[in-house]
Amino acid sequence: MEQESLENTYNDFYKALDANVLQARPVFRNMDYRDILITIRDQLLSASIIEITTKNKNSAYKIFEILNAKGKGLASIDLIKNSVFEVYYNDKNGLEQIASDRWRTIQTNLRKRDSNIGLATFYRQYWISKYEKVTNAKLYDSFKKAFIDKYPSKDIKGEYMHFLKSMETESDEYIKIVHPLLDDYDNRQEYKPVVQSLESLSRVLGIKQYIVVVFALLELKKNKYITLQKLKECLRFIESFVFMYTDMGKGQANIYEARFSRLAIKLRESTSKTETDAIIKDLLYENLKEKRIDYSIFEDSFTKLTFSKSNNLDNKLSK
Repeated sequence: MEQESLENTYNDFYKALDANVLQARPVFRNMDYRDILITIRDQLLSASIIEITTKNKNSAYKIFEILNAKGKGLASIDLIKNSVFEVYYNDKNGLEQIASDRWRTIQTNLRKRDSNIGLATFYRQYWISKYEKVTNAKLYDSFKKAFIDKYPSKDIKGEYMHFLKSMETESDEYIKIVHPLLDDYDNRQEYKPVVQSLESLSRVLGIKQYIVVVFALLELKKNKYITLQKLKECLRFIESFVFMYTDMGKGQANIYEARFSRLAIKLRESTSKTETDAIIKDLLYENLKEKRIDYSIFEDSFTKLTFSKSNNLDNKLSK
């Protein structure tokens, strides 16, 4: 993993230091490429690194949060992890180790089929599927509202453990959504349409917004609030909608992220098949009607699709 990270970092720097890339920046526009590299080199060599160490892990959590408030903001997932583990520090019942093991399992789950899937990417999809739709920048504030500001300190340990257990479960589901295999469903042929729809959404249509809904739908299937047939219909509808609206209509995928988030949260609150059916009808089928593109636009885009022997995106869309 470390070797792969080093390689990715090298490639990123190699691209960023390209002459055309650097000279396109206003600050370097009238400079010779050699002088630009010298300037960057001198800036790096003159940089200072401050290291703060402490033998007390509890102090480390406090320092981490204080420094983040004073300087450049850290990733929300780092702040959330810090808040959770601070509570479990030196726990007499060994909860710190349990929390650590669960966090490690979450990361392992995400890397089962794709080493490039990051925890932060999964976490936002998980959060807006279960709690509320917020931007990346607001994830920590949303977390604080849901846990730190809501529960008294005597209850927070138990709530965090439920939270970690939920993340652990859904991290396993996440990889099955973005890299689906029939083996995930014991190779049962009746699940083949499910896998095909998930493959199309992930590998052909290439968006992430659908994940929040699929999280909720799979949970409902486990709870027997929807049938397999209903699950297939929902996935087929989402697949068709994304193809129509985004690929043929060139609509922005983030337009329906809020709708998918609201749908997922409501589905998770459902307690019966009847309620689930009503939510799907109202917030999936009816709610997306207004986003249907004009048929002439669809026809124009669809008839321009091509298929050739060479491997290209149009081949997949045409299929």
